[in-house]
Amino acid sequence: MNHSNSYSSENICSYPQPEFIKLNRANRKNQIWILCSVLVILGMSIIFSVREDGSIYLPLKTAPPIPQTCMMKHLFKIDCPACGLTRSIINYSHGNFYEGWRYHRVGILIYLLIILQIPYRTYVLITGKSVAFFVDSRFIQILSYSLIFLFVLNWIFNLITENMTP
Repeated sequence: MNHSNSYSSENICSYPQPEFIKLNRANRKNQIWILCSVLVILGMSIIFSVREDGSIYLPLKTAPPIPQTCMMKHLFKIDCPACGLTRSIINYSHGNFYEGWRYHRVGILIYLLIILQIPYRTYVLITGKSVAFFVDSRFIQILSYSLIFLFVLNWIFNLITENMTP
């Protein structure tokens, strides 16, 4: 009796294999653009610092703080759902996890999404293949709606707790 066929690789490995999408020239340019953008964002988050008053600055002796850019805060005098995200990412890049969490609770998820772009985009550029799951519009839609929900939930929590403090 020959048992060599009863243990084929199809029986052992029953997990679904990921589908790959071959990159065309335009997609390759997009991958390069995204990777470069992520590297610039991380580089800037390492270069900039956050002062105790929450202002962002270049760590030079005479450097003034970066001006406030939030139109909602400027016009309505309240934080927007993304207020504190830049300061959060800068703090995570400097290893200040408590401060990063304090400035924006969703910041850790955004920071991880940014960091994870580096190995993923590098893999895509080297192999010339993109994992179909991450390109699937349903995945992107669920991720986007989840992040929007978390941003709004964090914002509402901040507005409620801000009004509760004397």
